[in-house]
Amino acid sequence: MKGDNANSIPLPTASPVPGTTEIDPARDLKNSMGLLSAEYSSVKIPSGFVEIYNEDGTIWTKFFFGDLAAKHSTDNALAPFRASSDGYLIFDLIGEGKGFYKVIANEETGLVKYIRKDDPSFKRQRWQEYILSCFAVSALDKTNSVRISPDGQHFKEYLDRSYIQFEPLEIEGDWLKVKVNDNTDGWIKWRINGKLAISLFETA
Repeated sequence: MKGDNANSIPLPTASPVPGTTEIDPARDLKNSMGLLSAEYSSVKIPSGFVEIYNEDGTIWTKFFFGDLAAKHSTDNALAPFRASSDGYLIFDLIGEGKGFYKVIANEETGLVKYIRKDDPSFKRQRWQEYILSCFAVSALDKTNSVRISPDGQHFKEYLDRSYIQFEPLEIEGDWLKVKVNDNTDGWIKWRINGKLAISLFETA
């Protein structure tokens, strides 16, 4: 990354994703270092703007967080892991260097861009932290139905059912503890062979 002699470019399009939409089924996590996220309620940039950089240190785009969904560009679309002008902007973190994080700016094309490490609006998260912050999860495949314990027996009433949503509670290795009902907890795998094994729901 080079210096900060940034030039403005057209603002890209951001695609808001409803909170109840599942996130990237069977997403490959092998090259991911976690997530880089900003929440509108916690943005602390004095100017109120979010800045994303090219590899040479020039600004790729700069926009006001609250206008996230209204910005357009004919050449460079912003399509991060999650985005909503209602409150959040989340990128898949795939690398870091001196002063910058390397992120996937467009999930459809694989476009890579950069965010400054000293940008106070963004925080780095592990996948485990993000999963536990979600409102609910569900297994992507019926073979991953909820169990009584890690590697234990399946709950008979949930056997071969993959669409049921559970509240996430804690993570141990590749296993996720979930709330089955008011009196019972269970376990499903959140990661299988390096891939995301659950759907994530951020809000009710």
